[in-house]
Formats: sequence, structure tokens, C-alpha cells
Amino acid sequence: MAVPVLAVAARAALPIAKKFLQRLALRKITEKIQDVIGKIIKFLVALVAGGCACAGTLIVVVIAAIAFFLILIVTVIVTLLGSAGGGAAIEPPIVPGDGAGIISDYCLIKLVAPPCSVELERIFEEAGAWAKIPAGVLVGIASIEGGQIFGYTDAEILDFSKDSGGSGIDGQGIDPANSTPNQCGAIGPMQFLVDSSVGYPPLPPSNGTCDAGRALDVWSRYKPAVNVAGIRTLSNPDARSIINAIYGAAWKLKCNSGAPAGECSSGTFTKFDYNDPTDAWEFDEEVTSAARAYYGSCDAIVVNYCELVWNVYQAVADTGSMENPSGNPTWGSITQGPYYPDPAETHSPVYKGTGYFRSALDIANVTGTEIFSTHGGIITKIPDAADTWGFGTHVVITGQNYITIYAHMEKFSNCVNKLNNGDYIEKGKIIGYMNTTGAATGSHLHYQINKVGSVLPLYGDVITDPAEFDSVAGADYKTGSVSSSYLGVDCPP
Repeated sequence: MAVPVLAVAARAALPIAKKFLQRLALRKITEKIQDVIGKIIKFLVALVAGGCACAGTLIVVVIAAIAFFLILIVTVIVTLLGSAGGGAAIEPPIVPGDGAGIISDYCLIKLVAPPCSVELERIFEEAGAWAKIPAGVLVGIASIEGGQIFGYTDAEILDFSKDSGGSGIDGQGIDPANSTPNQCGAIGPMQFLVDSSVGYPPLPPSNGTCDAGRALDVWSRYKPAVNVAGIRTLSNPDARSIINAIYGAAWKLKCNSGAPAGECSSGTFTKFDYNDPTDAWEFDEEVTSAARAYYGSCDAIVVNYCELVWNVYQAVADTGSMENPSGNPTWGSITQGPYYPDPAETHSPVYKGTGYFRSALDIANVTGTEIFSTHGGIITKIPDAADTWGFGTHVVITGQNYITIYAHMEKFSNCVNKLNNGDYIEKGKIIGYMNTTGAATGSHLHYQINKVGSVLPLYGDVITDPAEFDSVAGADYKTGSVSSSYLGVDCPP
């Protein structure tokens, strides 16, 4: 009876070992372990069924082999858990980062060695802004599905995301770490299920563990994401490209978070949160729904998959949602506004003829004073030569609910010069420097907060209620001077 009992014990131990190893994202090792133990169990069952008379030496050897293998599994688990920072805990608790951005915070949390790619951060932020999902949720998914990308340099991120000159479909750049399908047919940094007949390497021989996944082709539904977002024009986006995979994942997560069917189908989204007015993703709503649909289950690993995504989302400093403006954009004295009768409508000439009061103010200081973004959103930069409204060189940042305008700049910052119109910019970035461009008689910043609206799509609708302006701005603009809490240095030229 020793052999059948041992076989049963091995079968019972296998799921436990498998779950631990999956928690550590060692799926390939898990598959190998499952395969080897499965073969051993089949051998033992064959011995019993065949009435083997060699019950002595042979069975002892097999028992010893299984015992050794199980001890090896435990040793690997203990070693890996120890290297993660704790012998008793499965993994150290995730703690908030240092506030420097999602990628540097991820590296701080996960102890990933530098470099932490700015290019990767840009892709996460812009994909999140397009799909209107928190970039931190994307980071949480990527940390499980393709954590190796956080160790790539800027040059590698660009190389593995390029649209020509690479080794992928039609010459696209691809992530070399996940360039072939696994047992389930998943491939690429975000582990999409693909049709291997359309330019991908063939699936490995089936071992019976994931036949259902091998028959699916999820990527075909979401691969146009980079095209729909206006980032690329590709006939067949490769799931192994980092930028393609992240945009595709953003679309899938959005569709599984409660987005209306029409918006999900078109890839044109209007809200971050469709379930309530908080405009944020909650654990028991959007995060759980999207993460469960992405992986197939929340409870498939020791640490709940959905909780792991939530923890990373909460821990990174920048969640990527285009939050409302807050804080002061610069330092100086308030010389005009907000909310004063302006019959001649000389302030904010964009809205001349509307009869509105101005949801704006002027903050005066010396030429060259830094100006900071007060929220994250989509940037539009208009140089003085292209301005038709008297704003001079100015920046417009469009968030989920509000738009901010920063006018009369001397010049854009180097950080802004590196961005294209339509790119995502984070809160607290230096965007430019104070001056007198446009219809200005002295060095100052014209700072305006508008509601997203239809009067002028780029600039939005002015806020007509002073209480709403004060609430949104989160600052007291009734005093004679303001100071900014934002600190930082400009990007290199």
C-alpha cells in the first residue's frame, strides 16, 4: 500500500507547491515540476497495476526520488522567499514609494536594480491616459505577467517597441524574454493568448495542462489598440512589442472594468469610473473585475492575483488617473482674478462675447520663474507664433473633468519639448517659464481652470461658480501672494 499512498500524497502536495511557485511568477518552473511529478506518479501507478514483484529496491528508490524532489521544491521556495526579504512571510508587505513616479517607485518597492526606464513610464502613463485607466493598475498587471521589462534601459524599451528594424512581425521590435508561446499559448510582456499561425512561433507540444487556453486568441481583439490610440499605423501589431502589449492590456482592462459596450468596441472612452462619481478605481469594483478577467481568477495563487494588482496600484506614487488640479502652479503675487466682473472681457480673450466671469488669475513674478503642472493629463503646447488668443506661448493640460491653461510663457521646459501634443504629462512637472509673450504687459502667469466642455474643445468651458473653482483648485487665491509646493528640476536638453 506504500506506493498508492505515496502517489496520493504527491498529488495532494503538487497543487500547494505549484501555487507557491506561481506566486513567485515562476510559471515555467511550475510547468516543469508538474510534468516531472506527473510522470513519476504515472510510473508508480503502472507498477501497482502491473503487480510488480520488485517491491523492494525499486519502490524504495522511487520513494527516495520523490522525497528528494519534494525536498528540492521546498528548498527552492524557502530560498526564494528568503531572498525576497523574509523567511516567514510569503512576501514583504508593499509600501508606498518615494513619490518620484510609477517606475522608480516600482523599482523601490520590488528592489529592481537600476535603471528604471523613463520611456517605460511614459508608455504606461500614456496608455492609461488613452484608455482612462490608472497607470498603476497596468503596472500591477505587468509586474506579474512580465516583470523583466522593469529592468530594461530606455534604449532597450525603445528597441523592443520600435515599429521597424526588429525581429518581430513585419520587422517590429519585440521583448526577447517572452518571444515564444508558453503551454497556454500566451506570449509577450503582457502574456496575451495569440493565434500562433499569424506570424508567431508554434506552440510547444501540449502536456495536457492548458489546452483550453491554447485554443483562444485574445490578442486579435485588442491588438489594434496602438492604431486606435493614434500611436502607430500597423497592419498586424505584434503582441511581443512592449508598447503594443501595454496598449492592448489597457484596452482589455478597460473593457473588463465596466465600460459600456459601445465604448469598448470603438476604443473611445469617456470616463475613468462608470460605477460611481468618485472617478477612481476601487478594489471591489474596477480592479477586481478587470484583474480577474485578465488572469481568469483572483484566487489562483497564494497571494490573491487581484489583491497583488491592487497593492501595486496603491503603492506606486502616480496612479495615472488624470486627477483634478490641486496646489499652486508657481510663486508670485496675484494681480488679477479670480472671479471679478469683466464687462470688457479683456481677461481670457478666448471667451470674449460669452458674458462669463473668468475662472482664471494672474500671478506675477520675474521672468524665468518656473511653472508646474497642477494635475496629470494630455498636453497640448502652443508656441507664441501659433497663438491666436493672446495667450502667447502656452500649455493646455486636459484631465478627466478639468482643463488647465498656463499662458504667457517665456518658453517651454525641456521636459515639455520632449513631448508631443497628445502625450501624457504628470502632475508636478516643470512645464515652462514665466514671461510676457502674447497680450501681456508684465511678466506673469495666466493660470486658468476650465471644465471639460464643448464651448471650445481644446480650452473647455469656464467655471462660473467661484465655490467650484476654489474647491477644484484646492488653494486660497484671495490672498495677495502664492507659493508652490512643487519642486523639481528641468529635464536635460
